Amino acid sequence: MGGTMPATGVALFGVEDRGDTIIVTPVADLGETDERHIAAWAADTLELLPGVGAGNVVVNCQETDSLGFAALQFFVQLGKLSRSRGGRMAFCNVSDRARNMLRMTHLDRLWSVYATSDEAVEGVERGL
Repeated sequence: MGGTMPATGVALFGVEDRGDTIIVTPVADLGETDERHIAAWAADTLELLPGVGAGNVVVNCQETDSLGFAALQFFVQLGKLSRSRGGRMAFCNVSDRARNMLRMTHLDRLWSVYATSDEAVEGVERGL
């Protein structure tokens, strides 16, 4: 499954369905992205995800260096959706800057951070 585009016309995330796990990949830097833009995309994405069979979510940060508060709010919503389906959420390929943001907001206590997407998928599917 590829990314969808909200009314803003610009996709911010790609979404890949891997059966029990979806991989959400930000395709733009999310540090300074307009909050309304992320909110519009997030609403579209969260509506799309109930149709996907996955409960686990991996956020692959390989294309973004930073995460702003609007993006983190979206990830909190995504994590809640994952938990409501009995799944887990994790991050991978996180830059030092994005890792610091997760640490400052204490979100690193909610979600594991892995080096690669394969490790993250294995971690959420094994419940690590």
